[in-house]
Amino acid sequence: MAFPVEPKAGQDPLEFLIEDPFGVRESIMPLLTVNRTTGFLTGLGTAFAADPYGGFLTAQHIFSEIDLTGPPPTDMEEIPIGMLNIGVVFGTVGLSKDLYAPLTGMFGFVDTAPPDPFLAFSGASPSPTIIADCLRLTFDTQKAKNPERIRPLPLRCSGATPKAGDRILAVGYPELGLMKKALPKDSLTYVEHMYGAIGEVVAVHPEGLGSSRPWPILELRANWRSGMSGGPLFNEAGEIIGLVSSSIEPDENGPGVGFGLWFGGFPIQRVLPYLDALNPGFYRGFGVYRSAPWHLAGMYPDSDQAKVRANALGDGYQVRFGSNRYGTDDFISDGPAL
Repeated sequence: MAFPVEPKAGQDPLEFLIEDPFGVRESIMPLLTVNRTTGFLTGLGTAFAADPYGGFLTAQHIFSEIDLTGPPPTDMEEIPIGMLNIGVVFGTVGLSKDLYAPLTGMFGFVDTAPPDPFLAFSGASPSPTIIADCLRLTFDTQKAKNPERIRPLPLRCSGATPKAGDRILAVGYPELGLMKKALPKDSLTYVEHMYGAIGEVVAVHPEGLGSSRPWPILELRANWRSGMSGGPLFNEAGEIIGLVSSSIEPDENGPGVGFGLWFGGFPIQRVLPYLDALNPGFYRGFGVYRSAPWHLAGMYPDSDQAKVRANALGDGYQVRFGSNRYGTDDFISDGPAL
């Protein structure tokens, strides 16, 4: 394999436009908020499909104002959404509300230690501390035209540590925004461009960079602009090894610097429990299958769902927990039939 997308002839590898409406755009989506009153869209960053059960990953700092120790708020004026793939369009077209995928859940790494007693005494209300800039999101994608195209991208969290000189591809939406002119709500102009940026690993920081960034970090020579936060980082085998966390943009003094959260250095399965940590592209769950002739009817995150499907199919179908290579009928069982 190689990078899922490459710059075309004449494009700068440090930052290039990706025109791939039915490839990575299906699995890598822009994150925005829609104002409950005005309908204005504001760009937040990027998220990508990370498991076959509706899980997406992004950078936690994008939602730094939301308390992750409780359920997502339902009364926000700025409503977080993912923007589904609009497909191929020509000229200026209307933006259907069916493209909005409302946020339905989030889970991240937070510091759940008891609060500082001094803060409690003073009446201050401390916010949870980010201990890893990684967040799992779920969306309502029922309105997606082709939900089967939202495929999880292979994620690697084991194996060799990246080394200085390795090339890494970041993908995201640095030109995500809305032209907020004095126009009626149905005349807003939304702009979306997906970009790739190939950078080079400078150093790996397994223990992070100080108390404010204690998660494992890849430091790269890279040009990452605002809006790419949360986007995936691909190695040259086409596997995701981390996500865009923060950056220093290039200036007259030198090239840009990118800081990516590295999946190989901490328990990513805390937010992706269905991930097969040893086999990129494999996901764990309850498989519904028939042995003879072989047929894998589906994978489910919940045993009750799997049993309902097996009973409906009948004719020798059974349920086992195991691992499946996404998009194939390869299945490795791990335990007795249920």
